[in-house]
Amino acid sequence: MQQPLKLLPIIIASFLMGCHESAVHYDVHQTIIVEEDQSSVSLVDVEIVDTDGHSSEESYLSPLAINPYYHDGFFEIFWLTYSNEPYTAEFLVGRSPDIYQATSVYSQSCEGPWDTRNGCGEISNQSCFYTPNLELQCGSLDQPSTYIGNLIQHLPQRLYFFVEVCEQYGEICEYDYRELVFE
Repeated sequence: MQQPLKLLPIIIASFLMGCHESAVHYDVHQTIIVEEDQSSVSLVDVEIVDTDGHSSEESYLSPLAINPYYHDGFFEIFWLTYSNEPYTAEFLVGRSPDIYQATSVYSQSCEGPWDTRNGCGEISNQSCFYTPNLELQCGSLDQPSTYIGNLIQHLPQRLYFFVEVCEQYGEICEYDYRELVFE
């Protein structure tokens, strides 16, 4: 039984090395070295906090609920991004986990990890409101709202909420989604 346990650190290290393809490598002193010409963006994590204050990080068994009558439909989106370059963050909503069939509801530009305006930064956040008129409004109050009633067949409706980040030229993008119930 000792033999498999001795191989476990090697197996875990091999798995972790294949998880993230980038220009990051380690020297003999375990210092992380990031090559300066790296211009890609990496979406590491997405968390959504629903209108009741429940987090997607804590609610694994059931989708979060977004209700326009609780806290005025307010919910929050947090995302962790690694990028040395400017990138764009976009929120989309769809009926399936296919991002190409989703509707864009918000987009913002971030200048990189040092840009902390408008919810940008390495750990970024943005708030959204879901209205009784089946509209989503994200960002500041002067941002336009997006009608999502065409995605809703009946209430409550399960929808997929996407967070997509793209490097400044739009050639490299990554996204993740969370299933939400719109009430």
